[in-house]
Amino acid sequence: MFVGRGLLKNVGKNFSYFKYSLIAGLGRLLLFSLLAGAVLGLRESADPIAGVIASVALAYVVNEAALYTGRSRRLRNFSAAITRSRQDGLPIEVPADSPEGLAGIARDFNSLTREMHETRERVYLYADELELKVSERTRELVDARQTIQAMVDSVKEGFLMFGLDGICKDVSSASCLTVLEGRPNGKHMREVLHLSEGESRSFDRWLGVLSAGKLPFADAVSLGPARYQHSKDRVIELRYYPLNDAAGKLQSVVLVATDRTEEIKAQREVKDRERRANFIVKASQMGQALENFLESADRDTSKLRLALANLHSEPLDLYYLTGVIHTIKGEASIFSLDEVTHQAHQVEEMIRSYATAKSVNLEQKMDDGIARLQELLLEARMFFYDITLRSGGPDLAVIREQRAKIIELITLMSELDIPEEFRNDLIKYGVAQQIGWFFKHYNQFVQDLAARLGKKVGAIEFENGDLPIYAEPYHEVFRNMVHLIRNALGHGIETPPERRAVDKPEAGSLKFSFERFPTVDRWFVRIVVGDDGRGIDVEQVRERLRKLKGDLFVEKKTDQEILQSIFDPGFSTKVEVSDISGRGVGLSSLKQECLALGGNIRVKSTRGQGTSFVIELPDSYDELINASTNASTKIAS
Repeated sequence: MFVGRGLLKNVGKNFSYFKYSLIAGLGRLLLFSLLAGAVLGLRESADPIAGVIASVALAYVVNEAALYTGRSRRLRNFSAAITRSRQDGLPIEVPADSPEGLAGIARDFNSLTREMHETRERVYLYADELELKVSERTRELVDARQTIQAMVDSVKEGFLMFGLDGICKDVSSASCLTVLEGRPNGKHMREVLHLSEGESRSFDRWLGVLSAGKLPFADAVSLGPARYQHSKDRVIELRYYPLNDAAGKLQSVVLVATDRTEEIKAQREVKDRERRANFIVKASQMGQALENFLESADRDTSKLRLALANLHSEPLDLYYLTGVIHTIKGEASIFSLDEVTHQAHQVEEMIRSYATAKSVNLEQKMDDGIARLQELLLEARMFFYDITLRSGGPDLAVIREQRAKIIELITLMSELDIPEEFRNDLIKYGVAQQIGWFFKHYNQFVQDLAARLGKKVGAIEFENGDLPIYAEPYHEVFRNMVHLIRNALGHGIETPPERRAVDKPEAGSLKFSFERFPTVDRWFVRIVVGDDGRGIDVEQVRERLRKLKGDLFVEKKTDQEILQSIFDPGFSTKVEVSDISGRGVGLSSLKQECLALGGNIRVKSTRGQGTSFVIELPDSYDELINASTNASTKIAS
């Protein structure tokens, strides 16, 4: 093809040369005509020499004219051939019968035209083949696009692309109709995701961050919308992927919207089954403790709702309210009642909000939240009863009734002068329980909580756990002792690396010890709960008190007095509140229950060695014995 183009250029140059030759020939023809006229004039002259010269000149002129006439004819043929070649004729050949130089040029031209003709035929053939290939390629691209679209449409995920201007490309999956509730093609992402005005501004700022390219895409993508608010409350997760140009610059973003509703539903069902399995195991292991909790929690929530109903006639003790809910939350976590634990935490947040900004709306929310808590407790209670009855286990409510009747019988026996030894045996075997039994169920709770906090704790050690007690008066104290466990793991016991750094075993230790001891006028039960953790930082407590109560209050206190301040309502060294600790109500609630029984609680701590809580309560077992002997002391039940 390139050779043909060069030859065409040479033809153009040769044609220009022949054009000038033709003009020159015409000029020579005019000159010959003038010479011929002059020669004829000389021949008519009388001078014989002039006649001879004229005859010679005439012969020359005639010869030249003949030569020119032949050349002129050839030039005309050549010119006509070039004209036809310009009109894309090309089959015409220039006559090449002359031995003159023009004949050689004509042959070259004929060769050129033949080559050009052949080249043109090849070009036409190539053009036909190219058109066929383009047609085939076009069909392939259409088929590929349809195949890709079909593949995209076959996935259950919403798939789309949008530019850095937020406008969606024409590529999207059919699943967008259900997952994102519409075709996104050509729309702005604000419209596709149904963003509010504030969300739209945030989205535009995010696009600006992506366009600037100052943050890695993996970091910048976390600033974009992570969920799509589906009108039918389906859980739609959004994920983003970059499309870069050859230079690595971000050009577009691929969005994949996944409907996680069924997956999350299945996960919840699995978790529900696990929780129910754990609940069944714990119900079989610590049925009475679980039943006590469910009954007490139901009673407490009923009291709280009554207090809320009388809010405008009787002042609401928010601290008491928080303490009760906090204890329910702590106990529920022991028995794997996760929904109860979560709902109690939600109610705590509502109470906290109400304390800072009271409103009728929040009052209603608190009541609704506690009502929901009651529903969850009732569901757990009915499930528990179903388990115990179907398994052939004892009806714990009946057992409690029988114990109450035994106490009545003991009182009656004392009036009938039944031997004291017999009465005491009846109390010991019919009413009393070993104190360690009420805390055995903490073991699994400690392991679960320790794992959650990234800590290790051995099995709880019980010392003198077979000490007999009459447990009914201690019920609320025992319930609130869950806060000691939560504080020991949340504040006291260190992580394995921290313990190794100070030459301690990786696993921390918890110990419960029990004893009965006399005072001047009565017997008491002492319960000590200790850990081998980091201990309490007295200076940290002092600084916290300084912020809460001022310098003057702190300066008058000894270290031991400062230490006992951890039982003050609302005190906590935690800056942030969690579902484990930080509200400053757990220890205070426990102390209030101890004081209500005529007992007390104090703390002892050594920095780096551990902390012990010492609870001392009147011995209800001794009082029951005395009641059976004197028939004068009425035992609280």
